[in-house]
Amino acid sequence: MTIRKYLNAVSIIFLILGFNNVSYGYTGISVESGGGYSSNLYADSFSLGDSYLYGGLSLTNIQFDNTRLKTYYDLTYYRYSDRNSINQFNHLAGISVFRKLVSDKLKWSVDLAGTYRDYTEANSDYDNYNIFLSGDISYCIITGLRGGLAYRLKRSEYSGFDNLNHTEHKVKSTIIKTLPTRTTVRAKAEFYRRYFKIDDSKVDWLDLEFKLSQSIDIRTGVSAATAIRFTGNGTRPLSSYYILSGITPYWDPWDGYQLHGFLKRIFPWGVINITNIKYWNRKFSYSEAQQEELPWLTGISTRNDDGWSVDTQLDKQINLTARYFRALKVELSAGYYSNNSDDDYYDYDFFQCALSLIFYLK
Repeated sequence: MTIRKYLNAVSIIFLILGFNNVSYGYTGISVESGGGYSSNLYADSFSLGDSYLYGGLSLTNIQFDNTRLKTYYDLTYYRYSDRNSINQFNHLAGISVFRKLVSDKLKWSVDLAGTYRDYTEANSDYDNYNIFLSGDISYCIITGLRGGLAYRLKRSEYSGFDNLNHTEHKVKSTIIKTLPTRTTVRAKAEFYRRYFKIDDSKVDWLDLEFKLSQSIDIRTGVSAATAIRFTGNGTRPLSSYYILSGITPYWDPWDGYQLHGFLKRIFPWGVINITNIKYWNRKFSYSEAQQEELPWLTGISTRNDDGWSVDTQLDKQINLTARYFRALKVELSAGYYSNNSDDDYYDYDFFQCALSLIFYLK
């Protein structure tokens, strides 16, 4: 299916099933505008920074039956001050059927969604779309204990680079235990397998996570998590390593762990603050074929990274009495990121900040 046919099909389904069926449901429309700055757009040692502006439109419809239907479409445009070649439109459209009432022991959902990223002509080879088909099911085993399974199929294609096209399978299992002390314990395992068209390449990995969340009081919540990754044999196509661009989201397989701390606090006047702190340690391994074919990896079998980040966000929603708008949400965010590597290219520090205004229409 071509990108144009895909977008047309999703748009037609969205209009028929969503906004033309409003007998008993909710239709939401919001408009977003904002801007920001990053001192390192591509997270590498070149530290190319730039400011940007963006605008967006979001449409959502939910039918309020026991089994619910949700349709949605988001459009966002990013415009950079100096690096106009990465200006882009981002499209997201999807349909979800689910039953997840509070009283249900068995909860489930099925989702079909797609994204399309459209760069300016200078980088049109990086235009790409992703199609996602997913489903999940969970069951309350006993009071306070719920187990779940989920599967997601992803198909990704680029306009100008066949060696980046891939299909990915993800299987997830989760167990959640809630305690009378307002404590939640969560254990999660995720297995991924990614197939590339070129060279019949594949990569698979396993992520394990353990998370502990605690409600301190009605206004404060904290959580701490640790995650470990184990990577199996495999690599992406060797030819893809010659695509030198910071706008491709690809990485080499790695083994390692990550620690994550989270704090949420509701201040007076309804101001909400969310802060995340992370630390990671990753080891990348390079095969003999990579060392032989890629000159910059000659004699290099591993790369070791460790780093940390802290980011925080403040948001406040204001109810409005304007004719067309029911509320305004103001979001302010900032973060600092540091990665230490024995490969100078991946040794960097940077900060970023952003401000956004979201208007919710009546």
